[in-house]
Parts: sequence; C-alpha cells; structure tokens
Amino acid sequence: MSDDIFPIKTATACQFKWSWSTIFLSKGTTTSCHRCNHWEFDLSTLKDFHNLPGKIGDREKMLDGLWPGNGCEYCKKIEDVGGSSERTAWINKKDLIPPEILAGDMKATKVTPRLLEVYFTNVCNQACVYCTPQFSSQIEAELRKHGEIPANPSYMNHPSIGDNYPLYLQKFWEWMEEHGSKLYEFQTLGGEPMYQKEFEQCINFFDKHPNPNLIWRIFSNLKHDEEKFKKKIQKVNDLIANKKIREFHIVASQDCWGPQAEYARYGMNLKNWEANLRYCLSQGVPVNIHMTISALTIPTLGDFIDKIYSLRKEYKAGLWISSNTIVKPECLDPYIFGDKIAFYLEDVLTKLTDPNDKDQKECLEGILVGMKSSKVNIKEVNDFKNYLDEIDRRRNTNWRILYPVISDITETITENIIGTSR
Repeated sequence: MSDDIFPIKTATACQFKWSWSTIFLSKGTTTSCHRCNHWEFDLSTLKDFHNLPGKIGDREKMLDGLWPGNGCEYCKKIEDVGGSSERTAWINKKDLIPPEILAGDMKATKVTPRLLEVYFTNVCNQACVYCTPQFSSQIEAELRKHGEIPANPSYMNHPSIGDNYPLYLQKFWEWMEEHGSKLYEFQTLGGEPMYQKEFEQCINFFDKHPNPNLIWRIFSNLKHDEEKFKKKIQKVNDLIANKKIREFHIVASQDCWGPQAEYARYGMNLKNWEANLRYCLSQGVPVNIHMTISALTIPTLGDFIDKIYSLRKEYKAGLWISSNTIVKPECLDPYIFGDKIAFYLEDVLTKLTDPNDKDQKECLEGILVGMKSSKVNIKEVNDFKNYLDEIDRRRNTNWRILYPVISDITETITENIIGTSR
C-alpha cells in the first residue's frame, strides 16, 4: 500500500467519502465533502453521522466505479476536460484511511472517520461578501435590518442556530468521548471558531481526553485583539507541550491582497490580520492560507502570492497555501464569466514557482481549464452586478472603484453580449 494513495482503486473512489465527515451542529446536517449533498440527522441518528444511508449509498456507487451524483459532478466536470480535481489532488493520505480499510476490508462502507470537521455556531466578527447568515452572525444582523437580496438566493434570512443545538452539542461531546481517540485530524470552523465559547470547550476536552496523535486544525479569519490572540495560542501550545494533542495548525482564511481583500472579507483589517499571522509563525504554529477563488478575489490574488512568498523567507514555520472555487453564491463564481477573466488566473500561475506549491498549482490549472471551457452566464453576471450594488448600498462601499476591469467586463456582458447560460 502506498504511503500517499487511498487504496480503493475504482474509477470514481474518493477518500473524502470514506475518511472525512463534516457536521453542522447548528442546523443538524452532515456531509463528507464541501461540494456535496448534506444529509440530515436528528438526536437519534447524530451519533452515527458518518454512516447515514446517503453516505453509505455514495460509497457503494463509488465501489462500482459510478459517479454517485449528490454534488460529485463538480470534480467530474474538471476531470472530463483533463483537469486535476479535488478528488484526485487533495486528500490521498494513508494517515486518514479508516481502520476498517487498513485492516484489509476494501469493500467496507460503514467505517470510522479519521478526519472530523465541526461547525458549532455562526458567531463571527466579519461579514464576508460571499458568506451567509448560517455562517456569520454579522450577516444575520444585517439581513434583519435590510432584508433579503433577490440577486443572491443564498443570502436569505433564516434561523442560524436550531432549537436542538444544545442537545446536539451534548451528543457531539458524547461521540467525541467514545470515538475521539481514533481521530487523526480535528477541524473546527465557524463563524469564527476562536471567537466562540466552544473554543474553550475544545481546549478543556483535549485537556481531559488526550489524543497524543491528533492534529487540531482551526479555520480562522485572524481578526482578534492581538494580545488576547496570543493568550489563546499559548493555551493550545500548552496542550502540545503536555502531549495532550500532537500538533496545532491554523487555516487562515484570506483570498487576495489590498483594499480588495478588505472588501471581500468585510470587517477585516489587513494590518491586524498580518500581525496575528506573524505571531503564529513566530511561535512555530504551521499556517495554511486558504483562498476562496471568486470573481472578486482573482484580480489581486497574484499580489497575495507575492506577499506569501515574502513571508516564507522570514519564518521557518510552515506557511502553505490551498484554494477552492466558491460554492455559493453562484453569482460570484468565476466560471460565470467564461474565459473573460481567466487572464488573472494565468498571471497567478506564473508566480507559483515554489516546488511545495506543485499540487496547488495543479488545482488552479484545473480551475483555469474549467473557466476557459465555460460559457458566459449572462443571468448570473447580471446577478453579480445587482448583488454587489445592493451590498454597496448597505455598507457604503463601492465595488466598481476597486474592480474597474471586472466592472467594465460586467457591463459589456450584460449590455452587449447575446449568449447562452452554461
């Protein structure tokens, strides 16, 4: 068995489906890929969230070499045009193979997750332009004040935290007591996880239930008071020093650079973000900068790559990059512009010269192929314009000043081009 390749070798097998579970405690759903279908659970089924019928069904189809649908079309589309998809490029790791498969059962469909990703609540201190009330309490408050935006159906005002959340949280910690020792990676997301009370609950849990082999990864926007942030990092480093967990990694959510970055991740201050990033690196905390590729982040993504390469020269701690295209709203998806803004990504690819970025470069090359093979979607481009115009009205911002080239392209598409949706 290769150290780096998932051993199930059918044409469609994806390690996400066997090894990874994401659980959304605030709304009672779970998935095994951020591109794919969410399966509902209740109090009676929560503790078997990784082996719900829908998840088992997807694994059975993959064992037969079939694409299961339910969102897997995203990778299929990229692979069909010769690109490197998330399925083929990201998760093939021996450490994440479920124990049932390691024991030799290559047909196992009811398995133990090795990577658990948990969303607690939507409490957050930012209102990123592509986010929703489900993941941002700031957006939830904004929607209550101004109402919904028709151009962005995902920007809907709905309950962000279900009534069952306290009971779900209790059941979750019970599951962790029973199975947490089998996890190889534990990821917490939000909202802003380090801004939530559940962050302290995680620290207390690992202090009382050590897993010396565990990697704890937090997805953070790094928007924190700098002194308070240092204290939080020290608490986690104490867990490592006392062998309660093995490693602590931060995935710093950031997509581009300059005022465009502060627009896309509304509420962020770049100086504060960089200061907290530098503190992590100075303390030996590995950081992966995860970039959400959207029509608003591509224009200054190249400047951001330059910044990352500069920081790598200053610090010995790992500083990695990863990315994915935006899931929702569709009106911010770069594919809706077809090949019209592909030149931005072509520029980015010329800057990725570090051999450590080989896999990431391949992923971006796959996205570029997808952009060039997509047709302009006039409806979504028009929604893009209307959505951002309304956001500007609410926040007193101006996207057209920050993105003049995309503004011109948008006007050309919506006024002069007659085409078909992709």
